[in-house]
Amino acid sequence: MNLKPQATSNGPGRLAFADAVRGLAALWVVLFHLAAGSHIADLLGLLPDTLRFVVFDQGHLGVAAFFVLSGFVMALNTARASATSAFTLRFVVRRLVRLTPPYYFAIAVSLAFLLIKAQWFGAVVEWPSWQGLAAHAFYLQDMLLYPQINGVFWTLCVEVQFYIVFAILLWIIQRFGNDASLNLRRTIVLWIGGVLALAWPLGVLQDPGWAGSFLPYWYSFAGGAVVSWGWLHKGKAMLLAWTYCVAAGLAAYISGDEFAVVTAATALMLLLAANLGGMGRWMNFRWAQFLGLISYSLYLIHNNIIGGTYRVVGKLLPAGLEAQIVGAVLSMILCILFSWMMFRWIEKPCIGWSRKISVRKGQS
Repeated sequence: MNLKPQATSNGPGRLAFADAVRGLAALWVVLFHLAAGSHIADLLGLLPDTLRFVVFDQGHLGVAAFFVLSGFVMALNTARASATSAFTLRFVVRRLVRLTPPYYFAIAVSLAFLLIKAQWFGAVVEWPSWQGLAAHAFYLQDMLLYPQINGVFWTLCVEVQFYIVFAILLWIIQRFGNDASLNLRRTIVLWIGGVLALAWPLGVLQDPGWAGSFLPYWYSFAGGAVVSWGWLHKGKAMLLAWTYCVAAGLAAYISGDEFAVVTAATALMLLLAANLGGMGRWMNFRWAQFLGLISYSLYLIHNNIIGGTYRVVGKLLPAGLEAQIVGAVLSMILCILFSWMMFRWIEKPCIGWSRKISVRKGQS
């Protein structure tokens, strides 16, 4: 089996199935926020209950797929690396360069929409304090108990914790044992951490440790990493990947925790795609790959666009089904359009800058 990332419509070095899952997860979150409040209440009433529940009501669970995919990709990108001190620092810096400028732009967009709501629509808005803005700048708003400027930003605070902890774990594991067993040691440590973290969806543990902690979600990220290394290294690592999927599936079944259900399903789908040669072929449709490409930008700004669109539509059209349909169609078009523009002019350059920060093997 070819273990190298394969060419997709997004270009060489991409994994078609992973990109498609990421794009669909982003779309799922968008549909959740589209249905929030009363934006499309009458329209939703025309849909079968099951369809409405799965497609719209549960869309927030797309975040679980994001977390699994994040672990999968981070493990893939570091699989052959020697986790020296310099590598560990560069890894974290590289991720922050990739993540932060689009995030800052999304903060600016959110503030602009707050201003528009207050000035043009006479809405009462809660302005963030300077301390709250500073906390946002360092992904600390949840830890320091400041309100989110945009409700989707909480996941970025968790992601940054994932990256830091993951990099530190790689650095620690590197220092114990020999290089021959390094890949297996890494997989074992992430497997243990992921399985232990299933205590949160099972209800064995309820205290997250601190506000905004990554710990209740660690099983998602760690599970993605274990699946990735199982695919790459085979043998005992692959066995660990399968046992993680079984453990996560059992935890989801016993607890009924919906986040755990999506985590287990995403990890299993990735593992099946990897083992059946589907990682580079499954769902390699142009539209799915495009959604995967713009998924981060789409996730960051869709909430503001949907809210702004419906405020404008509410001024132009009488309330009712027609206004809801127009608002929904217009919201989706604008979300895709502005996400593509944001990807093209902000996110894509950041990807290029991050790749210039070397993480070559063996540097110290």
